[in-house]
Amino acid sequence: MSVGENIKKARKARGLTQKELGTLLETSQQMIAQYENGDRNPKLETLRKIAQALDTNPFQLRRMAKEDLTDKQRRFADEYLIDPNATRAYKAAYPDVKKDETAKAAASRLLTNVNVKEYIDEQLAKIQGDKIADATEVMEYLTSVMRREHKENIVVTIKEEQSKYVPDENGTMRKQTVKTEVPKTVEIPARLADANKAAELLGKRYRLFTDNLDISVETSEKLDDIISQTGGEGIEE
Repeated sequence: MSVGENIKKARKARGLTQKELGTLLETSQQMIAQYENGDRNPKLETLRKIAQALDTNPFQLRRMAKEDLTDKQRRFADEYLIDPNATRAYKAAYPDVKKDETAKAAASRLLTNVNVKEYIDEQLAKIQGDKIADATEVMEYLTSVMRREHKENIVVTIKEEQSKYVPDENGTMRKQTVKTEVPKTVEIPARLADANKAAELLGKRYRLFTDNLDISVETSEKLDDIISQTGGEGIEE
């Protein structure tokens, strides 16, 4: 399906007319019709506004097909995702370009290409979703540490004894025991200090430590105590 067809489908799913969608976007019904009929392609920023109004995302409306990018454009975008040095990425995708100035100018133009920009944004969104912990995951991890359900591996040294018979200087076989130290990995619960720290972080997150102590003291009484301890007289009222 084309972008226009996706916009039309999403608009109808929301129960909106072209005029109503145009009002939300502060544009005309005719402009919405041009988008849906394929007479005009919305810019990326406009597509984002349309997606927001239709409670969807621009990638769903765009539904980018592989043929939208050439192999070299895709290589450039992938290289740029690895290292956001546009000049280097362009030269990697277009090895015939040798001059940095030429590659820099061409890369700048390529980064404004709607298809390339959408591809990069889409890949970044996937990376963020797959690789970066969200708030729920962080809270669950801290809770498992606090409850000491989280395990960690440590290396300990254990002593092992091995016995064998060896001949002495007279040729008599005698038992000989050899002790050796062997490293071994063992699994233990989270350390108590780590559990306490996790509890502290969770407490701060959920504002559990909000009690205030009332430590008000009458100034004159406090001064009287200090003066009397030093052999002086109290404050006269």
